[in-house]
Amino acid sequence: MKRRAVLSAAGVFTMASVVAGCRAHGVGSEVVPTLPATPLPIDGHEPLAAGPGQKWDIHGNAQRFTGNTFVSPIPRNSAFLHAQIKAQDRLRASAFSRHYVLTPYNSFHMTVLDGVNQDQLGTADWPTWMAHATSTVDTNIPFLRRLESARLDVPRTVTMRADGLRDMATGFIVALAPIDFATADALNRFRDQVTELLGLSRTGFGTYRFHSTMGYRLVKPLPSEHEEVHALQNEMTEYFAGDAGTVTVDPLAFNIFDDMLAFPQLTVL
Repeated sequence: MKRRAVLSAAGVFTMASVVAGCRAHGVGSEVVPTLPATPLPIDGHEPLAAGPGQKWDIHGNAQRFTGNTFVSPIPRNSAFLHAQIKAQDRLRASAFSRHYVLTPYNSFHMTVLDGVNQDQLGTADWPTWMAHATSTVDTNIPFLRRLESARLDVPRTVTMRADGLRDMATGFIVALAPIDFATADALNRFRDQVTELLGLSRTGFGTYRFHSTMGYRLVKPLPSEHEEVHALQNEMTEYFAGDAGTVTVDPLAFNIFDDMLAFPQLTVL
């Protein structure tokens, strides 16, 4: 089975330089969200996904969070992506805009399988054969070599249906579900093969729900805000209907990330 390697093991100095090079050439970083000029007013709001050790600071700036993953990009010309952009625009115009940070639309994707991330290092969820690693960067090339030498059942055409927005009290995510049993089976078979091949954690494997993230909630909502937030959620759920109710995602790839703004591809599988 042929694979197009975007990055080979030869001549690699550091993965940090790869990410920096990708960004310098516009890979996965064409659109950067506008960030608040002043700190997010907390005023009774407790931080949720922001602060020390989180993916974002309280201003909505991306903090370093490294790892690798298997994702299928959302096609640029799809009605589904346009619905995602419409939903972002609606949230941006709402009273809750500064309670969230929005992800760049050119990075919209569906995660098929998590690789490893920095929080797993030194835990039982870290691959035992990579026990010598001192960071997620150390796993990127060994993972790539195993993937390129394996005979994997990579799903070639994956169509998903929109399954509503997840609770906006905790995030800004549209849920996705396989369009039919054959698609679900192909995705699960691939996930199982790669998990075994790379010794990845099976924590939450059987309960994983596919999705595409449009943004992160930085602070918890106040009780008085729940009704209005859920009304906004119901309004935006309607955007994902008709042609935008399904999406055939782009080919599956093995990606790295240094934060939640860009996901450069190491290889298309």
